[in-house]
Amino acid sequence: MSKEKTVIVNNKKTGIIGFESIVLMPGANIVPESIVKNMQGHPVIKAMVEEGTLEFPEGISEEKGISELSQSEAVELATSTVDVELLSSWKKTEKRKPVLKVIDEQLKKLAAPAVLRDGKKQENE
Repeated sequence: MSKEKTVIVNNKKTGIIGFESIVLMPGANIVPESIVKNMQGHPVIKAMVEEGTLEFPEGISEEKGISELSQSEAVELATSTVDVELLSSWKKTEKRKPVLKVIDEQLKKLAAPAVLRDGKKQENE
């Protein structure tokens, strides 16, 4: 059984976006290529791309990670991404120290306990 090819979709919104059977979290998301083809043809998704809410960045693959993006693009994408597995995979292939620093900072933020509105930390049990 062959594994379906995937594509990175960048959700630049602070909230989630749902499409078919997937939910796009803020930042980079791994999406099956078949769903991306449907997304790119959908009028609402086209409007989101035009307004800059969604993007389908070129130069990102599972094998090469974000190493082919410019340093500033890689930093911006890593800063907004909340997918721990994706960030960890980028860390394995990335060589630039400023990008690695941002990935480490983002992973640290995501591992930290959530702070609730009343200022108390949520216990992870």
